[in-house]
Amino acid sequence: FTDPWTSISYYKKFNRNFLARAIDNRFEKKVIENSTAVIFVTNNTRSEYISKYPTLRNKSFVLYWGYNEENFTQFPESKQHPGNEKVLLHTGNLFDYQNPVNLWNTVRNRINNGENLRIRFTGTVGPAIIKSLESKGLSDHYSLLGFLPYNELMKELISADFFLLCPYDKRHIPGKLFEYLRAGKPILAFCDDNEEVEKILKETNAGRLFKYNDPATEFFEKAGQFITDINQVKKFDRYEITAQLAGILNNL
Repeated sequence: FTDPWTSISYYKKFNRNFLARAIDNRFEKKVIENSTAVIFVTNNTRSEYISKYPTLRNKSFVLYWGYNEENFTQFPESKQHPGNEKVLLHTGNLFDYQNPVNLWNTVRNRINNGENLRIRFTGTVGPAIIKSLESKGLSDHYSLLGFLPYNELMKELISADFFLLCPYDKRHIPGKLFEYLRAGKPILAFCDDNEEVEKILKETNAGRLFKYNDPATEFFEKAGQFITDINQVKKFDRYEITAQLAGILNNL
């Protein structure tokens, strides 16, 4: 399960009728009951499913998305940004319900105080987020890069100064987190309730999690203290995770 099935977050926005929900629940239950092993990509999702299907407790596992080490050895050098520019990067999709509304005030204030700070987005960005940026006078301080070839995305990762992460609920650990961790730059995360992401950030000393309405001014003031522990990060190398998967398969 890369995401929950019947309780995935975007169903909150859909007015699904009782028949659709009943069919989905029947399919989910059938799959769970007939499986020999079930793998989730977060501990919180596994816990939710165990509470719904107690038989999962002894036949379910968690394997994080992880990252590919070789992708980072190919891009050892960061490009320099002009004029002491600092880049806050978000990769992937950022939807309107993931809008860290007060972060843009913080960015605006730091720019007003002389910091050359720029926000770069790859993937898609929700219209309400664009509106928030524009309302704070940040039109000239953000870039929308769209979807990039992976090599270009890696160059953006290596060259960024800070990373932005916005899980949509407590069960969500974006796959990009693990590439952020390996890139080794401070991570600014927002979620109202996500102990799992917070735990990973603390264990690796990689960044800080704030609530969505928090301005997160403290992050930029203390960013220099976030020196990522790469030895802790390497447990998320997909080589290691694949070894865990092999162990699961061997024991079926």
